[in-house]
Amino acid sequence: MFRVLDLFSGAGGLGLGFEMACSQGREGEHGKYFKVVAAVDIDDWSCFTHKFNFPDSVTISADIKDIKGEDILQLTGVKEIDIIIGGPPCQGFSNIGRSAIKGLAAKKIGKWKEIKNISHRFIDDPRNILYKHFVRLVSELQPKFFVMENVKGMMSYMNGEIVEQIKEDFKKIGYEVEAKVLNAAAFGVPQLRERIFFIGNNLGIKISFPEPTHYLPAEEDSLFKRGKSKFLTVKDAIYDLPYIEGGEGEEVMDYDSPPLNNYQNYMRSYLLNNGIIEDKCFNHRARFVSERDKKIFAYLKQGMWYKDLPEDPELRPYRSDIFHDKMRRMREDYPSWTIVAHLHKDGYMFIHPTIDRTITAREAARLQSFPDKFVFLGNVDIIGGDENRKKRILKKYGKIFPISRTQQYKQIGNAVPPLLARAIAEHILKLLS
Repeated sequence: MFRVLDLFSGAGGLGLGFEMACSQGREGEHGKYFKVVAAVDIDDWSCFTHKFNFPDSVTISADIKDIKGEDILQLTGVKEIDIIIGGPPCQGFSNIGRSAIKGLAAKKIGKWKEIKNISHRFIDDPRNILYKHFVRLVSELQPKFFVMENVKGMMSYMNGEIVEQIKEDFKKIGYEVEAKVLNAAAFGVPQLRERIFFIGNNLGIKISFPEPTHYLPAEEDSLFKRGKSKFLTVKDAIYDLPYIEGGEGEEVMDYDSPPLNNYQNYMRSYLLNNGIIEDKCFNHRARFVSERDKKIFAYLKQGMWYKDLPEDPELRPYRSDIFHDKMRRMREDYPSWTIVAHLHKDGYMFIHPTIDRTITAREAARLQSFPDKFVFLGNVDIIGGDENRKKRILKKYGKIFPISRTQQYKQIGNAVPPLLARAIAEHILKLLS
């Protein structure tokens, strides 16, 4: 079994995908090939969720700048780490960061006035220091493989110079690296989500990436769909979950219908190591919706934006210059658009296709491909009505309750979709064998 270290783990989507991996044609061997032995994240709430769902992993709530490779080995009791995974936050690579720095460089302002090579300057940007610590820990622990995830804009900016600089950084410590933008929907995730992935190894193995298993909506009338399954839709993902209106729902509920397809069955049946075996639906609470917003939602057809509504003060009571892209009803026949970390603020961008409310944390988790038994910690009632079970959980994990629904949305939106991570893990398994 390959030992995995998950850096910047968040709730653990990338690590979960590795533990879900099976060898080709051997569905049901989850957990046999990869084991997350340790995870590091600075956010306490994410660490609580991670510890609950990965009880056998060493979950470290700390600043990565304070973590050394030898600390990981000592805390886990293993002799070596086989694979390092993670997505270091790189604010300097964001669209806002790039635009701001480019503008300062053009105007010769401040520390940017001597800029000669923007790609190098981005690497040196202090906001990207966490990326450097990812490289440092790879250097210290020398895993066989590493996987690093980040925003897709990194691939195209400055004609790819930033990507080449990153490759060079890893080459200096003995790794051959390749990078590619992958769309989660092409790997059975019901969401259009593009991210860049860097895969590297120090074994001399030629690097390649997993082949898509599903065609995208844009490929429906093209030759690219040959040999692939159809993309999964919002309807495929969430329509079996208990029906609730705005302001309704609980942290733990009974299902009110059987699964309607293979995806829903997989989401319900996948067992984690968190001790939950009950056939329950967790984290399915809907935000309250005002009467005024209900009226607006009712007029929004699937795929429709607030700005598309008739100019009627009853239907468009909010300023169009502010709300033009802040309210949209999802389409049931398409994958979701990208689930974002600020979903707790921009929930109106994710209005349920047929119910006049925004999506719940569990619906967002389904669209990210998290199994239903992966619990995003909420209030103490998350464990259900069994008082003895609550006491056992509290005794085992400490005073970790309550956290807000806002934290659940943030953890879900920040995560790598587990099924995309699984595809990468299974491809690495193939390369290793």
